[in-house]
Formats: sequence, structure tokens, C-alpha cells
Amino acid sequence: MDAAFWYVIDNGIALESSYPYTGKDGKCKYTQAMKAWGINDCAEIAANKSAALKSAVATQPVAIAVEADTLQFQFYSRGVFSGKCGTDLDHGIVLTGYGNLDGKDYWKCKNSWGASWGQQGYILLARDNNDGPGQCGILMENAVPLL
Repeated sequence: MDAAFWYVIDNGIALESSYPYTGKDGKCKYTQAMKAWGINDCAEIAANKSAALKSAVATQPVAIAVEADTLQFQFYSRGVFSGKCGTDLDHGIVLTGYGNLDGKDYWKCKNSWGASWGQQGYILLARDNNDGPGQCGILMENAVPLL
């Protein structure tokens, strides 16, 4: 995630409407004429600290890493996910908030697999408010852009 932020610091980033995500390998076609936004820096959130991540997402979305290679994660469809996954981080998603559903605390995360995955592109990852790696490693590696 830091590498992506450093790219944006150096080059800026386009709106999805002018350079849509295709989910396919290919040559980058980005040009400076497409630049819609830039950032000045990025910062990491304290690893394995639930309160730090909760505080950060209360201010802005947070780039997070999770382990997403399990079938339970990949076929998630609804509810608070507390299924099988580990802490071998292999996928970046965006933490957009947190809440409680039917007495279960969760982190609300937007995935890049499209609106047909999960709950219209989102997953609710179990949140136990304890320090440590968290569900699917959600607390281990997080960063935010700084304008």
C-alpha cells in the first residue's frame, strides 16, 4: 500500500470515470493530463492496535491489508465475517467504518472485486476491540494518505 501511495505522491491519480479499473493485467495508460488528485505524504497506523485503527477510520478511509485467500473469505456474502482466514497478508482493501450488527462488532471494508461480491462490494469483518492481528490480519498493516 505504501508503494501505491508513493506513486500518487510522485504522479497524482485519476478519477475512476476517466481511467476505469478493469481488473486485468496490462500496460499503464495513465497520463498527467488525467491527474485529478494528489497527496503530499502517507502515514502508517500503529500495528495491532484496535483503538488506533478505530480512531483513524473515524477521520478518513484507511488502506488495510488482509489475508483473503481462503474460500470462506472469497465466497463471503452477508453478515459479520468471523470465518476461517489467517494473517498471511495478501490483499489490500479499504476500511470505511465500523459498527455493530445483531450484537456483533465489525469493521466495514470495501473490496475491489465489484458490487456482485459480498454485500454490494463490502465485507463486515469481525471486530473484537482487542490488540493483536485482528480478523484476517486487519490490524497488522494499515496506512492513510495525507493531503
